[in-house]
Amino acid sequence: MDNELVLENIIDSIKLQKLAVYCGAGISFNSGLPLVFQLLNYLYEKLELDADECKSLLDSNTPFENIMEKLLSESDLTEFQNIFNEGSPNSNHLFLARLVKTGLLKIIYTTNFDLLIEKALELEGLMADKDYKVYKTEKELDRIDWLDGKVKIIKIHGCTSAPKEMAITLSQLASNKYLDLRTELLTQIFSSKVCNSVLVLGYSCSDFDLVPIIASAENPSSEIYFVEHSSKNFLFEPVSLKLEKNPFKNYKGQRIIQNTDLFIANLNNTLNLQHLEVKDITETSWKNSIDNWYTNNLDISGFGFKHHIAARLLYAIGDNNNTIKHAKKATKIALISNNIIAYSSELGTMGMALNRLGKYEEAI
Repeated sequence: MDNELVLENIIDSIKLQKLAVYCGAGISFNSGLPLVFQLLNYLYEKLELDADECKSLLDSNTPFENIMEKLLSESDLTEFQNIFNEGSPNSNHLFLARLVKTGLLKIIYTTNFDLLIEKALELEGLMADKDYKVYKTEKELDRIDWLDGKVKIIKIHGCTSAPKEMAITLSQLASNKYLDLRTELLTQIFSSKVCNSVLVLGYSCSDFDLVPIIASAENPSSEIYFVEHSSKNFLFEPVSLKLEKNPFKNYKGQRIIQNTDLFIANLNNTLNLQHLEVKDITETSWKNSIDNWYTNNLDISGFGFKHHIAARLLYAIGDNNNTIKHAKKATKIALISNNIIAYSSELGTMGMALNRLGKYEEAI
């Protein structure tokens, strides 16, 4: 399909209010929020994992939501979650907010925990619950009225503004209790039930819970415009042609490879919206949030905390030998500090890892 025709189709869908937006963490990068690999690299550095252990965790492709759930179950995650409270809206968020303000966009799906879309809406003078509704908890997501005509911001993985509910959501993702509801939510957007086309922005296609649902949808009928950021390449091709990390192989639509900020600015200007300035990345103090999480949990759990978390993360990917190594270190620290609860916990971790290795008497 001709490049200009693709853009015309997107513009027409927007003008007819037939387009929804589905966005991931990539749209928040220029706001100073870390990409997943940046955040995990710093986390593993903080836990003093060696290079081989870091590589094992990163190569395991363990979903970020699973790691967050593991950290949540093993530590106080309050400071860690503050990462997603930081940053200022960039051109992506502002463009979406302007579409909402002009009545051209009614549905935004996002896997992001952050508040940047809401901040952009506020900058445009829009008020929550009056001009738009945010759905972020299981109860809210289960009670969406698709026919009420109201603007919907659907935060399918929860939101940092509701940390307790976000914790519940992450736990449900890990246990798959949330499957039917997620399937219904995605069916609404990708099967033309509430829109004819979907603009996909900043999405890495790495969600362990959502990607299989998208890929296995029966009779997907929404037109997909999948924008993948590249500072060097420029390409339009059928979305079905990409072989790897592509849940949209069975969909109709286009894959658009180019600088996302410039693509968004082009759409903004073509729609004659207020001039959109593309700015450089705004630095935030997200590393401080991880530092504070680490320090706070050292105070609560003692100096064995880093080895305890390392052991739990490594156990989750089946790296049993390194699990035992870190659990032993945590056990020694627990004994020195007379922390019997921590001591028994580490013995349990070692026992599970030894059991996996078939060393049953040692496990006992």
